[in-house]
Amino acid sequence: MTISEVDSDATATTTSEVAWATIDDPGVYIFSIDTQVMALGDKIEVRIYKKVQSDKSRFLYLKRTFAHVQGDGNVDVSADGEVIKDSIPIPSPHSFRVTVQKVSGTNRTYEWAIYAL
Repeated sequence: MTISEVDSDATATTTSEVAWATIDDPGVYIFSIDTQVMALGDKIEVRIYKKVQSDKSRFLYLKRTFAHVQGDGNVDVSADGEVIKDSIPIPSPHSFRVTVQKVSGTNRTYEWAIYAL
């Protein structure tokens, strides 16, 4: 199986919802975000919107909220707490969009990726 990847770094700097990616190619995808930079007082919301029919608008498919410190920052061994957050598979025959909103806390840059399965 071949997995395609779109990845980037993006900074959550505003309390408005900001689109980080729009994918218009049919497929099944997973959105992954690294939350290791989060600290006490930080809160972000990740939303995924998708179309059910090609000529319709995108509507909310998935919403996840992450707050405060995520994991202990250790890598590979002796880690305690998950810092990599994956969405459920996103079956998308038409289009989907990923948005992130900083609800509270400090402006932080997050590494993220979208994998086409």
